[in-house]
Amino acid sequence: MIMKSQPGAELSCRAHNYRFDHNGVQLERGVVSYYAAQTLPKATTVESWLGLINESSNSDLRQGRLKPVYQPLLQILGDQTIIAPGKPVSGDLKRE
Repeated sequence: MIMKSQPGAELSCRAHNYRFDHNGVQLERGVVSYYAAQTLPKATTVESWLGLINESSNSDLRQGRLKPVYQPLLQILGDQTIIAPGKPVSGDLKRE
C-alpha cells in the first residue's frame, strides 16, 4: 500500500500525524499507521485491509473524529489478493 498523490506531485505526497482520542487520552499518531494497525487484525487480504482502513477513516470523518484533510488516501501496488500480514498460517500446507 502506498499513499495516492496527484499526477506530477508524487514527490510532494506526505503522511500526517493526528491527535487521536484513545480511551479519553489524546495521543499523536501517524494517520496511516493508526488506521493500518487498528484494522489489520480483521483483514484477510491486502485488498480487504485497504477496505477496512477506508471504512474506519470514513466513519471517523462522518462522526467528526477526523478532519477531511487528514484522511489517508491509499492505493495498492501489486497483487491485491495477497494474504494480509499477521494472518496465522495453517499447518496443513504442503511443501513441494
